[in-house]
Amino acid sequence: MRASGSAARRVCALALYVCFGCGFAACTWQEYAVSRGIRTVTGARTQLHCIVPITTPLRTYRVIETQRLRNLAPGTMPSDLEEYLNDALDEQLRLLAAAPTIVHERDPAPMADESLVRSIPTVPTLAFGGFIDDYDPGYIGLRLVELGFNHMVVTVRIRLLDKSTGQTMGAASITAQDNRVTATSKGTIDRLAHRVARFLDTGDVE
Repeated sequence: MRASGSAARRVCALALYVCFGCGFAACTWQEYAVSRGIRTVTGARTQLHCIVPITTPLRTYRVIETQRLRNLAPGTMPSDLEEYLNDALDEQLRLLAAAPTIVHERDPAPMADESLVRSIPTVPTLAFGGFIDDYDPGYIGLRLVELGFNHMVVTVRIRLLDKSTGQTMGAASITAQDNRVTATSKGTIDRLAHRVARFLDTGDVE
């Protein structure tokens, strides 16, 4: 009888342990599922910090001359992604409402008035240049377990110059980040390029 009672107590204790473990796991999984659902909806964001607001509509510029963005964080962004970023910006600029002609100045030197304003153009031309300030691919493992400090981020700083006068028509710092498991570098870059184009098209800083 004594052995039978001891065995029964062990069975009861094991059952309680299993129930408690399953209940804890269920709560943890529910919290994870909720967190993951919220992250899927809100995890991809872009932020724009306006440096020089656009006060004059840019639709009068029939040509946009783009300069390859200078990478201020060498070694962090692979060269193929750097090229993809510049190409994505070109593509979005072509889609502006004014349908400007895009010409390239692929000079990696630091952007300055002298390097962009070299001659008086025959048609209104906007010079587009700037910098890659930051790139961090994050770590998908940490995004998966919701530990934070793991988001993918790309930040660029752009400046828009009237090519004939050298006047700054607008400038901004734009950051795109994504802390979803599905985040990709190219997807983040695409959202950033789209936000840059919206700034040029409407002057929108929200």
